[in-house]
Amino acid sequence: MAELDEPLSDREQEVLELLAQGTTNKEIAASLFISPNTVKVHLRNINTKLGAKSRTEASRIALERGLVVIPGMEPVETTNGNGSTAERGLVEKPAIDATVENTSTASEPLTQPVSTAASEPEPVSAPLSTTNWVLIGGLGLLLVLTGLVAWFILNPGQSEPAAA
Repeated sequence: MAELDEPLSDREQEVLELLAQGTTNKEIAASLFISPNTVKVHLRNINTKLGAKSRTEASRIALERGLVVIPGMEPVETTNGNGSTAERGLVEKPAIDATVENTSTASEPLTQPVSTAASEPEPVSAPLSTTNWVLIGGLGLLLVLTGLVAWFILNPGQSEPAAA
């Protein structure tokens, strides 16, 4: 069983990255080729390890700790008067000006967080909703009825269409 502050597994990290992007359980399952129930198990373990009570809180904690990075956003910390961290949050990262020269030296560490995702995930196409299926069925029925009416108009002497 997962415990608070235990490190996330590689799969839990993948689930957390998709979660932070606002992906649903179904979309996470499809993207990672796992069942929605397996996604729920991973989310329960993630919440336990991060000390979160909801998927939103897990996303917030992951972003604050730098466990995931959202492109275009960077974590910031503000300090109060005594030098301790007062608040954490996210701010939109300014666009990089291509004309600015790199003035860092080789001895300076990089300060930008690096995303652990290998590449952007493929968009998952949503299955047709029940409403769409009802509309498709209704249109099909309308097409059949239109065909029958046309047959009766074009063949007034016969009561039923001939069997094929």
